[in-house]
Amino acid sequence: MTEQHQLDLHNTRILIHGTGQIGSYLADALYEKGAKIVGISDPQAAIFEEDGIDIPELWKSKDRFGIITRNKNSITIEELMRQQADVLILTTKNEQITKELAEQLHSTFIVETVSHTLEREAIHFLHQQQVQIIPEVLSTTGGIIYAYIEWMEHKQGKKFTDDEITELFGTIIKQAIQAVSDIAEQKDVNLYTASYMIGLRNQAEALRFRGWL
Repeated sequence: MTEQHQLDLHNTRILIHGTGQIGSYLADALYEKGAKIVGISDPQAAIFEEDGIDIPELWKSKDRFGIITRNKNSITIEELMRQQADVLILTTKNEQITKELAEQLHSTFIVETVSHTLEREAIHFLHQQQVQIIPEVLSTTGGIIYAYIEWMEHKQGKKFTDDEITELFGTIIKQAIQAVSDIAEQKDVNLYTASYMIGLRNQAEALRFRGWL
């Protein structure tokens, strides 16, 4: 995503909603790559620091319940989402962004890492506002791609090197993102709809190839 939209990761301001398994991993990975994580939330509240949060130092205060905001200057989770940022990453389950909240967001990109975090009306509104939403079906394809590479190894009777796996993974994920982006632009739809259009088309082609259609 950063390459496609020419974002400099070191100057990209990121908000992360959630410090569970996904949120914690992303915070560590993005921090190590030099991204500026300006806000992050736990189940109770959130922390926002304009100059960026020192993630390794933050984890030292995390208690066994996953709380990082205890005894800190904190804001509400909704206040966190309303902050100015380049990317808002949603990592919590069963919490939907309503259209009312969507109208108050100031992020250029929203990345959904678990399904059903945005209401349909919110998705439609954000698309009209030209906010790019990366749906869960696209952002979490990494595990599927690695499973596919393992399948290829089994079928071909060979073992890929780490470098070959990294190159193949990068090629597949870039092609997937580009394909979805192209359909979204051609049909003037959001990335949610474009992803499902491609999925349905691929299923139809598979059925046709087998002579079932």
